[in-house]
Formats: sequence, C-alpha cells, structure tokens
Amino acid sequence: MKVLLISCVKKKKSIKCKAEDLYMGPLFKNSLCLARKMNADKIYILSAKHHLLPLETEIEPYSLTLKNFKPKEKIDWGKKVIEQLSQVSDLKNDVFVVLAGKEYINPIKDSISNLEDFLGDLIYGKRTALMKSLCMN
Repeated sequence: MKVLLISCVKKKKSIKCKAEDLYMGPLFKNSLCLARKMNADKIYILSAKHHLLPLETEIEPYSLTLKNFKPKEKIDWGKKVIEQLSQVSDLKNDVFVVLAGKEYINPIKDSISNLEDFLGDLIYGKRTALMKSLCMN
C-alpha cells in the first residue's frame, strides 16, 4: 500500500471545516494535488496539533507549528504520529511518501521502513514550485 503524508501549513481558513479544506496556500494545495496524482491508497496530513489527520476530519482552525516545539515535544509528537499510523497501515511493508519538510520527517523517519522523502532538502519556495509544476502535468 502507498501512503502519502503531507504537512499542515500556517495559513488556514477561520471556520471549522474538513482538514483538506482548512489549510490554505500554494504549498498545501499543490501537495494535496500531487498526492492525489500519485495514486496513493491513503493520504494523511501531518498536523502539529492533531498529529495524523485524515483529510475528511472536521477540525477547528488552530495556531500551532512544529517549528516552535522543543526537541522533546517533537519526539513525543513523532511517537504519537507513529502510533496513529500503526493503526491504519503497516509500518514495515507499506511505502510512505512524504511531501513535507524535515521538521515533520525527522521525528518519524526512524520508525518507518519504507519512507521516501520526496522533497529532500529543497527550501520552501523550491518545494512549492516543484509540486506546482508536477501537479500541472
């Protein structure tokens, strides 16, 4: 099974709605578009607040980012994500493609056997441009 993981973003709508509709901005929109084009079996959002977030889950807007987490908090966040992933996927045999920055990858990468860091070390602007380009094709 192929599982796509995309990161949440700072810019959000101001009303409660499905997670896939809450996050705004080109990085999230292009990440979601590309994830869908990659024919994933499952797509989840890596959320600083909600950890592993299904697209259809309705949530309130929030203001939280992993960048402000202390190292121990990032480790705990990653453990919770892995716990949630283990309930919906096979951490040893499934392929996990991550469309997110290192802040979201580092806390989980050692617990997943087949993790593909799709964006590597690209900075924000280059990530957005690459995903936009791939999404348009």
